[in-house]
Amino acid sequence: AVCRFIAGIGLGAEQPLCWAYAGEYAPKAIRGRVLAIVHFFGGALVWPVDRALVAIKTVRALIEAHANGARIAVPLCALPDEDEGKRGHPVIFDRRLFDALRSAPDSEGAAAVVHSRGAEVVEVPVEDRGILVDIASPSTQAFLSRMRAVAKQIGAPQEHPDEGPAGRRPSQRKRTPRRPQ
Repeated sequence: AVCRFIAGIGLGAEQPLCWAYAGEYAPKAIRGRVLAIVHFFGGALVWPVDRALVAIKTVRALIEAHANGARIAVPLCALPDEDEGKRGHPVIFDRRLFDALRSAPDSEGAAAVVHSRGAEVVEVPVEDRGILVDIASPSTQAFLSRMRAVAKQIGAPQEHPDEGPAGRRPSQRKRTPRRPQ
């Protein structure tokens, strides 16, 4: 009950904080447009951090579905393979569902709202496997390790923790002479 109360405070504070953060961090040249988008959107894009490979065209398709009246917009993999027809992330929830999200069981979270409101769900077909890829899963980590090994074998540039701009280590960077003041 205490955790649910704290989550409710967080969701309640989210609306004014969106405006504050958008206004604070948006570049001056586009600040007005960013604030207009925040005002226009009217929903929440639930995007787990472990789904980092989602294409921007997928997000645009979800926003378009929401703009056309979808209360819940869920991406659906439309690639012709074994993943075809699978639902993924991110998901857009209309602001009218915020109370349902707040009261969802902790064990299920937002998935409970999606499953209980099937008639309000709009599946948005996208050709993007990133909606399904969990970058924190062991299988994805193993795949990335194999890709790094292949890149090393073919001579692709490797990352180095001490590298700075242009791939140079601090000791290798060109130094520009300072002008006397």
